[in-house]
Amino acid sequence: MRRSLSRSSANEEPEEDEGPSGGSTPAVLMNMPALSPTMTEGTIVKWSKQEGEAFKAGDVICEIQTDKAVVSMEADDEGVLAKIMVPEGESGIKVYRKYFVSC
Repeated sequence: MRRSLSRSSANEEPEEDEGPSGGSTPAVLMNMPALSPTMTEGTIVKWSKQEGEAFKAGDVICEIQTDKAVVSMEADDEGVLAKIMVPEGESGIKVYRKYFVSC
């Protein structure tokens, strides 16, 4: 199963927040998405991109395990994975917790 990192509904919590980057490109703090109506937490199964690695639209950033499935998270746009905030294998990551920074 694949899921895009973009916001899917105006009623959902935001999945990304802009934050300071210290450079000319603003950082974007990405939140753990709710991949189903019952999802309250997830597990980062695998990071497909590493810190400092560029990505483009459609690239898989990571795989997230929910209570029902493992979902590949795809990028909607190009960028660079600036900082991984949640290591691979960490479980119990609450929905909307920041889990990586891109720029």
